[in-house]
Amino acid sequence: ASSRKSGLLIPEFISLAQAFGIECIRITDAKDLDSSLFTNSLKIIEVVLEESVVLAPKVSALPQPDGSIISMPLEDMSPLLSRDALRKEMIIPLHPSSERIHD
Repeated sequence: ASSRKSGLLIPEFISLAQAFGIECIRITDAKDLDSSLFTNSLKIIEVVLEESVVLAPKVSALPQPDGSIISMPLEDMSPLLSRDALRKEMIIPLHPSSERIHD
């Protein structure tokens, strides 16, 4: 969803990191992800995804008939479970946003 076409642009992280003196690494291929990247030093790791990749599960934003959008809480990711199934799996009550969604 973040592209020139969508109008939602992500900042140039390497330039931002350099401005603050923070190490920044851009990963464009999954084979370049390895444990050596994850140290106890401050660093930004930018992972560039292919445009055609569909990520799941993911947090949903559901348009409503009145034009508003409900952003779902992290425990209620897409693909959405039925409300009964989600209630059964949760050990705490559902978030009010999750309760407002109808099966």
